[in-house]
Amino acid sequence: MARIGIPRPDQTSDRARRTLEHLQSAFGTIPNIFAAMALSPNLLDGVLRIDGATTSELPAAYRELAYIRTSAINGCEY
Repeated sequence: MARIGIPRPDQTSDRARRTLEHLQSAFGTIPNIFAAMALSPNLLDGVLRIDGATTSELPAAYRELAYIRTSAINGCEY
């Protein structure tokens, strides 16, 4: 199975690097899933916009439960 490398912020575009720096300051770290998405700045920005749209509607515990349930349904081991 092919694997996607996790780029460091300095290996991404300026746009993606700024987004990753924002995530670093918000989370204290850069989650690998977002770092991998930084290979496509459009994807990274789009996912963060979707996440931001749901943030105001759902409590954090429900969002996390949805992420975990979706991963389980899809057999995701991450």
